Amino acid sequence: MNKRELSLDLIKILACFLVIVNHAGSAMLRFEPSALTTILYLAFFSFSKIAVPLFIMVTGALLLNKQDSYRTVLIRVVKILIPLLVISAWLYFITAKNPLSLDFFLSILSKPVMLPYWYLYMLIGLYLVSPFLGKMVRNFTPNDHRIFMVLTLIIPGILPILSKWLDLTFYRAFFDAAIPSAIGYFCAGYYFNTVKADRKTKILLSVILVLSLTIMISSMSVAALQTGTIDYFLDNITLITTVIPTLCVFILIRSSKRIETLSESTKNVIPQIAGLTFGIYLIHYFLIIRLNSVSILITLYHFSPVLGALSVEVLVFVLGAGLIWILKKIPWINKVL
Repeated sequence: MNKRELSLDLIKILACFLVIVNHAGSAMLRFEPSALTTILYLAFFSFSKIAVPLFIMVTGALLLNKQDSYRTVLIRVVKILIPLLVISAWLYFITAKNPLSLDFFLSILSKPVMLPYWYLYMLIGLYLVSPFLGKMVRNFTPNDHRIFMVLTLIIPGILPILSKWLDLTFYRAFFDAAIPSAIGYFCAGYYFNTVKADRKTKILLSVILVLSLTIMISSMSVAALQTGTIDYFLDNITLITTVIPTLCVFILIRSSKRIETLSESTKNVIPQIAGLTFGIYLIHYFLIIRLNSVSILITLYHFSPVLGALSVEVLVFVLGAGLIWILKKIPWINKVL
């Protein structure tokens, strides 16, 4: 296992854990909605926004350098569709009054049966366009990549914020014609997997990362403390407040020299854990709901909302990894997880 692959695996593991943080952290506010708890929640929340973009960038880094056949792409799509349909059908069956019918298929076409699965819909779209994007980015010059990121991530990430804060209106046709930010992240993953940051660049990126997160946390915290409610306007992976931290974290981990100093046993474990992340993503929300009703964890929340949330998040990751590891022992399940 080379350093580059290990760095991508580490990013996948971080992204998976941050997805759990994003969906489990709000429980902190149910037990002690104090100013300090609100600020800490918003700090965790702000950092967790990079989770899905990191997943997209890793996928772009792994796929866009390949020249896969359309058949391979379709197989890849089917491997996403099968668990998505199975879990969606199960949830529909236990919540709907009527057995599975045409209504089920119509309902999952209009929206995911559970909100976290929106990412899988987007992933299917990215898989389908990956052969064409791969041919495009493999012919890009470094300057092409940088300009493409400005057009797909930076400008679209700034305009909605200007629209809200400065009361400006931008004509919808521009956004309709713009390339989706998901594709911007996808292609950025490919590009930043081919370059390496030097020491000065990493220091600069670390400063930018801290500043960008500080601005996001501060703006949300001040507004929340003034109004008593949280404005989730910045809860959007397309905004510059998420774009900048995502790119910084990806480059910093990808360029880290510390990976070389890891023990061989650690280097062997990291890919195994990374291989469980898709399955953990599929079941993490169920585990969060279950664990948030466990009495000992409720007691922990009352003692310290932050400690309670962190405990649940770690437990969800560990239990999820264990369950998926067991399920992957079944050959036909292993093929889709």
